[in-house]
Amino acid sequence: MDDKAVGLMLWMQKASIDYSSDVLQDYASNGMLYYSPSYSSNFSSEINGYQVVHTHGDGSGDVYYKINGDTVTYKGLVITTDVAHGKLETNTMTIADLVAKYDSTAADQAQLKTYVSELQPETE
Repeated sequence: MDDKAVGLMLWMQKASIDYSSDVLQDYASNGMLYYSPSYSSNFSSEINGYQVVHTHGDGSGDVYYKINGDTVTYKGLVITTDVAHGKLETNTMTIADLVAKYDSTAADQAQLKTYVSELQPETE
C-alpha cells in the first residue's frame, strides 16, 4: 500500500468523510490537499519525522502518521475549546482496517488512486 494512500485514508477517517464527500472533492479539485513525506515542526517535536496529509488550514484536520509494517500510528489534533488549546491524540490501527473501509472495491480503488494523484507536495 502506497504511503500517500494510507495518509489520505487516515485523513478521510479523521474528517469522517467518504469518497462522495463534497469536502474531499473540493479540496482535491482545487489543489488544497497536501502531503509531506517527513514533516518538521517548530511547534511540536512529537510529530517530527511523521508523514502528513493536510489542507493548510487551522490544523484541526491534519493527520500525521508513521507506518510500522502492517500497522500505522497516527496523530491528530483534538479540539476541546478551540484550536489553540487542542491536544495531539495518538492512535494505532491496522492498514487492513483502512483498506476494508476505503479500498475494498474496484470503485474505491479507482477513487483512491485519483485522489492520491491530486495530493500536492508540501512546500515550506
